[in-house]
Amino acid sequence: NLIMRFYDVTEGEILIDGKNIKDYKLSALYKKIGYVPQRAVMFNGSVKYNVSYGDKKVSDEEMKKAAKVAQATEFIENMPKKYNAIISQGGTNISGGQKQRVAIARALIKNPEIVIADEPTGNLDSTTGEQIWNILKNISKEKLVIVVSHDEESASKYADRTIKLQDGTIVSDDNPIENEIKT
Repeated sequence: NLIMRFYDVTEGEILIDGKNIKDYKLSALYKKIGYVPQRAVMFNGSVKYNVSYGDKKVSDEEMKKAAKVAQATEFIENMPKKYNAIISQGGTNISGGQKQRVAIARALIKNPEIVIADEPTGNLDSTTGEQIWNILKNISKEKLVIVVSHDEESASKYADRTIKLQDGTIVSDDNPIENEIKT
């Protein structure tokens, strides 16, 4: 919530590329960040509409690239109308893992520098959750990926760095870098 500026920090500061996030215009900040919510919102519309968030400027090539990285291509290509197939309101006609893959593709569509995933595996079975963790791990080879998760076991298995917070205070950091993160 703080990085996305849903709330502003009351102490300290958050920097991206050495610049306080309060100094960015919100539109510029949001171009830098792709967000994967805990519960992926699906709209009544085509797969393309859901991945592009209704942005008509998104090319088919950009959409397919994002779907590929999110490992959504296989299930999309198996749908009767592929990228023109209709996803029902709330995504009731696709699985939870498919919804998360669409949400990840949506977050990647604008090629952000940072991807924030909020409990991306919280509502998934363990096999699908592991697949989502692997997708995020692969994305982290090119982008900064921040995952908020209560699943400490998976976080420690897949993350390059884990920071445990309790009541807003860092209680453990497996790779502390001096002055990088302050409570």
